[in-house]
Amino acid sequence: MQTQIAPQSWAIFASVVFIWSTTPLAIVISNQTIDPFLSLSLRMLLSLILLSIWFIYQKRPLPLATSAWPTHFAVGGLGIGLSMSLVYLAAQQLPSSWIALIFGLAPLFTGILEGVIFRSLHLKLWHWLGIILAIYGLWIIFHDPKHQLQDTMTWSIIAMLASTFFHALSASLLKRTKVTLAPVDTVMGGLLIAIPMTLCFWWLNGFSIPSNVTNNVAYAIIYLGVIGSLAGFLLYYKVLTIFSATMSSFITLLAPTLALIWGALVNNEPITPYLMVGACLILLGLAVFIMIPADKHR
Repeated sequence: MQTQIAPQSWAIFASVVFIWSTTPLAIVISNQTIDPFLSLSLRMLLSLILLSIWFIYQKRPLPLATSAWPTHFAVGGLGIGLSMSLVYLAAQQLPSSWIALIFGLAPLFTGILEGVIFRSLHLKLWHWLGIILAIYGLWIIFHDPKHQLQDTMTWSIIAMLASTFFHALSASLLKRTKVTLAPVDTVMGGLLIAIPMTLCFWWLNGFSIPSNVTNNVAYAIIYLGVIGSLAGFLLYYKVLTIFSATMSSFITLLAPTLALIWGALVNNEPITPYLMVGACLILLGLAVFIMIPADKHR
């Protein structure tokens, strides 16, 4: 039971919800006139530069120990390099609200991995009911008459689902690493792995350099590099140390809800009845899945 939570702790919690809810919209905007992999690379490079300055100021050594590399590959290779690249690829076709709702399914993917693949949890009937509700919610959204699914959108949906899977797999593998790193070391190591990957994806995608970058795109990349990557990640780790796992999981419920609002207000994304019903079913499925603890396998 949560007791005597300081006001600044709730401010940190609210900041993480805000950052997570605005990130999908910022990704969509940052993709408008620039190659998606170049946009992601610039975002990561900005984060790396700022974090490097902090490392130099603190005279902190780089986390290059052999024992740390499994963590770096889990975070940088899967969680950033593959997962975020697929998000940026999907953002070329999907509205930010869809991205937020699909990525919000990460706890369900993690639960399935832990229960079915790694066999560390025993999922109950209620958990499977939550998964079914979320899947049905997605089905309703994807069959919205306002959004006639074309082949490109179908592939973008698949990319987004794959991104969520790799993000969940990264979290599961991270739990199984033998070394626990400080959040800043985890971010630094992840960036050192992810940036060469995203630059390689950019090269494979044609190595295109835009002739003109709008202010909105530039601002979105800067926001994502400073707030979305660095502040968001570090504050989320802080939340995990203050709040219970159940309370922390509510971020995945609150962020997609706010993301629908930001997409409508800023990017004129329509909130249709199909989207509302589908979103409610997804969030209900997530709530059922999160609120009922799974038994650990012995």
